[in-house]
Amino acid sequence: MTWQIPKPSECESPNLWKGCVGLWVPALGATGGTLRDLSGYGNHGTLTNMAPATDWVPTGQGWALDFDGSNDYLALAKAVDSSTGPWSLYQRVRYRSGGAYYYGGYFTASAASYPGIAWANFGTILRAYSSTSATKDWTAPSVNNWHSVIFKGNGALIVEPFFDGVSAGSQNLGAGTLNLSQLVCCFGGAQRAFAQCAAMAAWSRNLTVGEILALYQHPPISCGGMLTRRRRIFAASVAAPPATNRRRRLLLGSCA
Repeated sequence: MTWQIPKPSECESPNLWKGCVGLWVPALGATGGTLRDLSGYGNHGTLTNMAPATDWVPTGQGWALDFDGSNDYLALAKAVDSSTGPWSLYQRVRYRSGGAYYYGGYFTASAASYPGIAWANFGTILRAYSSTSATKDWTAPSVNNWHSVIFKGNGALIVEPFFDGVSAGSQNLGAGTLNLSQLVCCFGGAQRAFAQCAAMAAWSRNLTVGEILALYQHPPISCGGMLTRRRRIFAASVAAPPATNRRRRLLLGSCA
């Protein structure tokens, strides 16, 4: 399946394409065992320990990938970017109740190691791990509802999550590193994602507060947000027709 993505300059949110090094949108439709990267960087993901026939599911957000809370994950062939500087990560995700873990995403050197973001719910906790497994926790979004979750970091130790456009407060991990050069598994892995995901993205920069709010209000699902072509407005000065002619056209059903 091939998607016709508008040029960034033609999109409603052209600024969101700046520094975007990965854009994965299950909501656009099932694509078998590979989730295509629409950013142009070729960071395609492979569904691992998943069954394409059953793990693509229709939802109110469009199609989503369904992670079983056991060993499902989305693997990248290489690190999404070599950057060790500022970064941002996004997911449109619905954490599911009923499992020991409801994790949504992970930085890893492999599918089972640190560093990472346990991008969701361990009870009521969302947790970030550095490369030395130092941790910081936040109160997680509610389960069984769709959320826009964004993390941004400074490439070293400072991490700040945003839930549905609102900051949950930055924290210092205190040891190790956490940056895009370590991102080779963008969902699931050892932390056993028990969730559905409709969109994911990565940037080699910090998103602004306005951009974070735009992603919440217009997520890139079903050709929304940064996938939507900007409406063109044409202005013209046209003399009004005589009232009698205008009345006749309206009665005949013409909008001309």
